[in-house]
Amino acid sequence: MGKQLSTGEGGMAVTDDDHLAAEINKRIIFGESPEVLSSNHRMTEFQAAVGVAQLRKVPGYLRTYRRAREVLDEAIADCPWLELRRPLPRSLVSPYIWSCIFRGERAGIDYGIFQAALRQLGEEFGTGFTQRPAYMYRIFRNPNAYDNKGCPYNCHLYRRKVDWKPGLCPRAEDVLPRLVCTSNVITVAEARRKAKLLKRAIELAEAGAVEPLRYSQVGKHVLAVVKDYGPLEPLEVARILEKRGIGHFTEHQMLSTMEALRDRFPFKLSHGGPRKFAYHDLSETGESLSRSA
Repeated sequence: MGKQLSTGEGGMAVTDDDHLAAEINKRIIFGESPEVLSSNHRMTEFQAAVGVAQLRKVPGYLRTYRRAREVLDEAIADCPWLELRRPLPRSLVSPYIWSCIFRGERAGIDYGIFQAALRQLGEEFGTGFTQRPAYMYRIFRNPNAYDNKGCPYNCHLYRRKVDWKPGLCPRAEDVLPRLVCTSNVITVAEARRKAKLLKRAIELAEAGAVEPLRYSQVGKHVLAVVKDYGPLEPLEVARILEKRGIGHFTEHQMLSTMEALRDRFPFKLSHGGPRKFAYHDLSETGESLSRSA
C-alpha cells in the first residue's frame, strides 16, 4: 500500500523482447509440468484491472512526489552535515523513500543527539534503515540450516567457501547506518509539514537541546521478550509484559514501541512476517542489553 503504484498484491513486468517475455512467463506460472524452476506469481484479473486503472494516474502521482522531494531537499540544503541524495545526470527519479546521509562529525554533531531530536518531534523520520548490510546479520554469517552443518553456504552441498567479513562492502557499511529516511509517497502539503519538523530537529541538534537517544526501560524489556520467544506480534508482547508485571500496554502502544526499535543499534527489531517483529543483535561482541543501554 505504500508503493508509488499499488494493486494490493501482484506486479507487472514490461518488455519489448519476445524471448524474454516467454522466459518470464515460464517462471511466473508453474503449471502442471513446468519446464523450469518456477513459482505461482500470477496476479488475479481484479488486481490487473486495478493496475491498469492506476497506470493512468501514475504521471500525476510522480509529479506530486517529485515536488515533495524538492521540498524536503530544500529543508536541508543549507545544513553542512546532512548530505542530499543527488540523482545521476540525465536520470529521472520516481520518489518512494526520501533520504539523506548524516555526516555530523563535520560539525561536531552527535548522531544520538540528532536521533533524539527527530524522535522528540514524532515518528516521521527513521535512521539507519537496516543498520548493516545483510551479510553482517547473524542469519547469513552463521547459517544453521540442515542440522547446523553450515549450509547452505559452507557445507558439503557447496564446494566453495563463503566468508562474509566486515569490510566486504565498505561504502554500504558506512552509508547504511547514516541514512535518515521518511516516506516520499506524500502530498506537497505533507512534505512541507515534514520539512518544518526536519528543520526544527536540525536546530535542536545544533543547540544540543536534547539528551542522546537511549534505550528506554520498556524498550529493553520488549527486546528481551522478542529475543527469548522469537518473532512476536505487538499484542503478544504486551500480554507477556503484563504477566511479568512490567505494565499494561495497548496493542497500538506496543506497535509504536516496536516500530521505533526498528532503527536502533546494536539491538533492533525488524518486520518478521505479517504483524510480527524479529530480534537482531548487530554488535560484534555480543554485549548484553543492559550494558549497551
